[in-house]
Amino acid sequence: MFADAAALIGQTIAGYRLLRILGKGGMGAVFLGQSLDDVQEQAAIKVLLPSQYVLSETRTAFQTRFMRETKVLSSLHHPHIVPILGFGKLDELSYIVMPYITGGTLSARMKGSRNPLPFTEIMRYAAQLASALDYAHAQGIVHRDIKPGNVLLDADGNVFLSDFGIARFYDSSPDVLSTVPASLTSTGEIFGTPSYMAPELFHGEQAEPTSDVYALGVLLYQLVTGRVPFQGKGPLDVGIKHLNEAPMPARALRAELPEPAEAALIRALAKFPAERFTSASELANAFNDGLEGLWPVGISVRPVRQLKTRTLADASLLGVALPKNTRKLFSFRRSWHDMRGPLVAVVLVVVLLQALVVGIMMSTHSFGSPSPLAALSTNLQKVQPLPTVHTSRPIKATPSPTVKLLSPAPSPYVAVYNPGPMHFAVSNNSVYAISNDGDTILWTYTAGAPIVQPPLIAGNTIYMVTDKGQVYALQLTNGALLWSFATHASTSSPLTIANDVVLLYTNSGVVYRFSAN
Repeated sequence: MFADAAALIGQTIAGYRLLRILGKGGMGAVFLGQSLDDVQEQAAIKVLLPSQYVLSETRTAFQTRFMRETKVLSSLHHPHIVPILGFGKLDELSYIVMPYITGGTLSARMKGSRNPLPFTEIMRYAAQLASALDYAHAQGIVHRDIKPGNVLLDADGNVFLSDFGIARFYDSSPDVLSTVPASLTSTGEIFGTPSYMAPELFHGEQAEPTSDVYALGVLLYQLVTGRVPFQGKGPLDVGIKHLNEAPMPARALRAELPEPAEAALIRALAKFPAERFTSASELANAFNDGLEGLWPVGISVRPVRQLKTRTLADASLLGVALPKNTRKLFSFRRSWHDMRGPLVAVVLVVVLLQALVVGIMMSTHSFGSPSPLAALSTNLQKVQPLPTVHTSRPIKATPSPTVKLLSPAPSPYVAVYNPGPMHFAVSNNSVYAISNDGDTILWTYTAGAPIVQPPLIAGNTIYMVTDKGQVYALQLTNGALLWSFATHASTSSPLTIANDVVLLYTNSGVVYRFSAN
């Protein structure tokens, strides 16, 4: 048994002598191989290694994933997708033979460049990757792990999409990769790399082509600015930002980026799939046209720019749907060849996430009756002047709904995490502030229409918007109305915040910007 990749150097697999290791992961490695015939052709040999250090169930899960990649690659034939030359099994070693692409990864290309990549180069990458993704989507396959490390370059600078190890047939039956050991997963498991994952994937929803479009938008943002749009201390922190924050405007990081190209990135990174581009090529065309200063049809977003940078940690929140008697656990899986740490790290993330989600559930599952002594005053305060608003439509203030103490929040509801002395629940038209012990409703506020979930918490203010476009700013401590604002535009998107600006994306494509100060 070859449990160590180094022990395979010099061995022969599928008619290729393994010369050196190109890359290693937690359960396998990729080798440079050379054919034994006179041609001496070089190839990349991906080998899944057995391991004495993991459970047999885990090995079976990795084997399933490895065979999935074999199946997917065998069905794809596209000039910008790494093809498969052969596959098989030698004793306990499963392997895939692929062409050796000499230019390395796109990740290495970015790290090796002292200056930002030129726009002409990014345009080529965008078009080629979009073509590959649209082809895969047409075959019913969603990649689920688009990132620079999974994009290879040849000597001429052409890109090739690789690593379909966690790809799935999105129109098929339930994902077989969900059947991994119970100790490592639970219902709603997430596959992918958190920095590139679409918001809906953090809710445990199945990946769709629009999820890949979002990931391509993240990659293009990174190519332009040199950084991913959402950074954090760990997967949970990154996931919260994907769900609730707007990215730093790309033009704030690279001023020469044309505004139409930035607008294309904003649409690609929309929180809701229906608000993104419908295909990868639509994104690439809009982005590439934008780099030439052209506003594509349908792009009406005017991005926020020239704004003061500030820390957004105080604005982070996590909206977790909590059906009664249901516990949902999220974990984060990386591409198999990128797993460079023990599985303990994955389990640790799972445990931390479980503790957070279960903690929210335990404190919101049963409200009890509000205590008159503990309940805070909910008297109305005078409405303050409206914030500065930038929009293409006329606006006006409207009277606020009445604030009053109600009975405990009905089910179903959405619990909203808040690091302060209270947490929040939203149900239909009402938001509830609840003591952390879950025994007391501190205050409630009822809007004039259903509230788009989740609300936004920033500093000492909670912002929310109804599906009719009415925006409210409430005092966090007592629910007093600070201001109300009518956009007269329907929306299905929750509010987000970036650089002291609260953003509302309407269904018509118009963006309203409110000063959070």
